[in-house]
Formats: sequence, structure tokens, C-alpha cells
Amino acid sequence: MSITMDQMAPALFAGCNVPFDRAFLSAAARRCSLPEPVGRHILDIIRHDESTGEAERLLAQMDTVYALLMTFDLSDAVTGGLRRRTDQLRGVLERTRGDLTITLRQQRLQDALSRMERTMQEAEDGAAG
Repeated sequence: MSITMDQMAPALFAGCNVPFDRAFLSAAARRCSLPEPVGRHILDIIRHDESTGEAERLLAQMDTVYALLMTFDLSDAVTGGLRRRTDQLRGVLERTRGDLTITLRQQRLQDALSRMERTMQEAEDGAAG
């Protein structure tokens, strides 16, 4: 199955298993349009309190793209500035990872506080009854 860059972000959002090969990534590197929409979509998931599992899946896909782009060891004249764009991708990836990590930690804290509140309420109800 061949997929174009214009189809990539929607395919990732839909949960499709997207084949990343060197030819595709070479085209992706020239356009370098994938990281931004995926990063924005992850932030939208976080902002709308949607499943963080989906955000983690997309982040893993971004990691895969980055790892494969790092395998290109050609001059900038051949790749058209791939190294600079790969460095930009790393920045988007790390900022997105940081945002997702903070969100996951906040969710755990909120869950722990909710459990503690229920426990305290149950203890209060038991003492009153």
C-alpha cells in the first residue's frame, strides 16, 4: 500500500498502521509537513481530555518517523536540508512528549486525590452512622 503525505496525518489520526519506508520518508523529508499536524492533534487530544492512549500512540509514530529520518546520512545538497528539518522534528517531538508527560502526571494526581476524597467521605459516613 502506498500512501501520500497528504494522506499521512489523517491515516495516523484514524489509527491506521502506516508503513514507513525510506522512499516515503525521503518524500516526507522534502515536504516536512508531518510533525506539526500530528503534534497539534496530540495537543488537541490533551486539551479535550480525550484518551491519552491515542496521544501516546501518535507520539510513538512520531518517534518512528524521527528514528527513520535519522538514518539518512547524506549531504544537505542531496537531501535538501533534511538535517535541519530533522532537528526541528526533534524539537516538536520533545515538546509534545513533555506536554503529554505533564498531562499524564496530572491525571494520576487527580485520580489519587479523587480516591483519597472517596476514602475520607466513606470514613466520615461510617463514623457518623
